[in-house]
Amino acid sequence: MHALVLPDGGATLVRDGAPLHLSLAAVIARIPLDGPREMAEPITGDPVVLVDREIAMAWTPYEFLVDGTLDHVGTDIWSLVKQDGRWLITGLVDNSRKPGA
Repeated sequence: MHALVLPDGGATLVRDGAPLHLSLAAVIARIPLDGPREMAEPITGDPVVLVDREIAMAWTPYEFLVDGTLDHVGTDIWSLVKQDGRWLITGLVDNSRKPGA
């Protein structure tokens, strides 16, 4: 995951209406990659991707599954930059809510 981001890039996670701002490296550190539960975040709906030369953004609605059960839904907004021929994530804004909320 670290190879896909600019570590000093920023992320704002909105939980229960309150924003939490972190570095992208800190977001990765929050993910329990070796935990006992299986997690998946498939993109749903109609993602929107816009590109202008070396910058891009993606609006991606998602569902978050824990052990195959829907836990929450939301939208991620990704900012990207093309560096040395590779797309890197520079920023993320994310919201989250329980299904049906």
